[in-house]
Amino acid sequence: MDIEERNRAILKAWEDFLAQDEIDPGVVRKMVADSWRRCKNLGISPYIKKGKIILKGELLLNRIKQKQELIDVALGVMDNLYESVKGSGFVVILCDEEGYLLHVVGDKHVLESASIINFMPGANWSEESIGTNAIGTALATDSPVQLFASEHYCVGCKSWTCSAVPLHDEEGKKIGVLNLSGHYTKVNQHTLGMAVAAANAIENLLRLKKISDNLSVTNNLLNAMMDSMTDGVIATDTAGNITKFNWAVEDILGMTADKIVNKNINAFICDQLDFNNIVHANLFNTDQEVYLRTGRGKIHCTMTFRNIKVNGQVTGVLFILKKMENVKKLVHKIVGARARFTFQDLKGNNQRFQESIEMARRAALGTSTVLLLGESGTGKEMFAQAIHNASRRRQGPFVDLNCGAIPRELIGSELFGYSAGAFTGAKKEGNPGKFELADGGTLFLDEIGDMPLDMQVNLLRVLEEKRVRRIGGQTDILVDVRVIAATNRNLLEMVQNGKFREDLYYRLNVLTIQMIPLRNRKDDLPTLIWFFIEKYNRLMGTEVKRIDGEFLRILSEYDWPGNVRELENVIERAINLALGETLTPDLLPPEITGSFNKTIITEANRNNFCLELAAVEKQLILQVLNECNNNMTQAAKRLGIGRTTLYRRIKEYKDMKL
Repeated sequence: MDIEERNRAILKAWEDFLAQDEIDPGVVRKMVADSWRRCKNLGISPYIKKGKIILKGELLLNRIKQKQELIDVALGVMDNLYESVKGSGFVVILCDEEGYLLHVVGDKHVLESASIINFMPGANWSEESIGTNAIGTALATDSPVQLFASEHYCVGCKSWTCSAVPLHDEEGKKIGVLNLSGHYTKVNQHTLGMAVAAANAIENLLRLKKISDNLSVTNNLLNAMMDSMTDGVIATDTAGNITKFNWAVEDILGMTADKIVNKNINAFICDQLDFNNIVHANLFNTDQEVYLRTGRGKIHCTMTFRNIKVNGQVTGVLFILKKMENVKKLVHKIVGARARFTFQDLKGNNQRFQESIEMARRAALGTSTVLLLGESGTGKEMFAQAIHNASRRRQGPFVDLNCGAIPRELIGSELFGYSAGAFTGAKKEGNPGKFELADGGTLFLDEIGDMPLDMQVNLLRVLEEKRVRRIGGQTDILVDVRVIAATNRNLLEMVQNGKFREDLYYRLNVLTIQMIPLRNRKDDLPTLIWFFIEKYNRLMGTEVKRIDGEFLRILSEYDWPGNVRELENVIERAINLALGETLTPDLLPPEITGSFNKTIITEANRNNFCLELAAVEKQLILQVLNECNNNMTQAAKRLGIGRTTLYRRIKEYKDMKL
């Protein structure tokens, strides 16, 4: 049967179906018959001559925009397909999943014929719109469809042959249709095969694009992660040639990107790496200390590296570089290497005490070594921290070391650090000492008089040369550290007895500040007492508001061998034991009350004691009056005395000319 006979037979079967609702299965394919029945059930007129639903203007532009990714991928395939049928009377059409035509390419005369039946962008060619047609039926059956002439349901399409293939995304969801249409006399089974091949190509390209997009997202994420890191990140090939790096590497090396890319990483590392071992022996390292050659000279870093593997094969090496100064900053942040006290925390108005503070303020302006001399408990570390916080180094670390609390055999490694394998039990990566940790800041050496003589030599070298060498190490490390030393011992006497190096003594004794013992600044007792009362009221949730006169009298007579630290402990103890709002003598420890009871006050010194105590009481009263805004009633209540007594005391102080 030739084409025309076949077409007449199908047309006769179509007419019989419309008239009698019966279809000859020997003439009409089941797929076509099923579609005709769907169309009849939908009430679609078989006499429609062209597409009825057409999107134009903004509506069409919006639909094209929604499917832009599909269009972009399909255009190249459609152009290649058209090149294969060019001049043979065909058009290539891309539709969306609802049957709207998105893009058409083909011979000019065929496009003109197609436009007569609205076979053009914006038209809807679903079965629901224009009956049985390759596009609509392919969408309805989700399978490739080729329709010939009178197999179309509506009369307007019966001069066409169409081959359509549905398109799917990577999840199998329909996203469109690729269609190849021409005059029914051009029908050929190979046409459908070409459409299927082209559709497969589009789907493969979509999958590849998805993979590429995912890789791009992953790559962008990795780039964003790398660029958000302050550590240097370098990727190399298996020979050590740099293939990728982040901005931090440029900052660490002090070089622009063009001087880094494609260079071998060994060009920047002082101790060369054996990439043959790293790659083939699968070596790795964590936080290895290295020195890098940079545009600013050698710098100290830690280096971590791991092999990059693809399908089990090493394809490169990933390096993480951290500036040692950044590592130290992190350590300081974690361990709290920060000075808490400032000059505002140093309480007291005693003249000699204020002179010491003024000397410390001046010392804070410079960079010279400071030596704090004084008994235990006089606040040497508070002074050291205050000097640091008032200096240009306040943003740097404040590291302290008690030389008397470290065993003799360990003080060297504590101060100067040690290299890998320096001794049995040493960390394999080595360990920085206090000088390195204090780089850019202040090192407070408490109890400097207890430092062993052999260590004093090394300390002197660091102070003079500004560089430190770790125990077991071969390299000197530059350090920028200000040293504040403190002791309760007589260093000059120790020098004379050969127990302290004379050269170190004079190196330390640049700016000397004498701490004032509490027994020599008893006029500060009221200030200190109320400071500690308020402190422990806050910490313990207590409400101590007054101190008994006898309580103050006992504290004023005591000599305070433990100085301010002992006073604080006494006040803390009293507040813990207090049952009310007043501190009374029974709350004091026996060593203080016992000392007071045993004291013999002769007539010769009684007057001096009374005058001294009166001065202390006067300062306390003035302080409380100031805190109560000169409200006599409140001040008297807080002092634990009556208003009349308070007025009398004030008058007595005037008469005594205190």
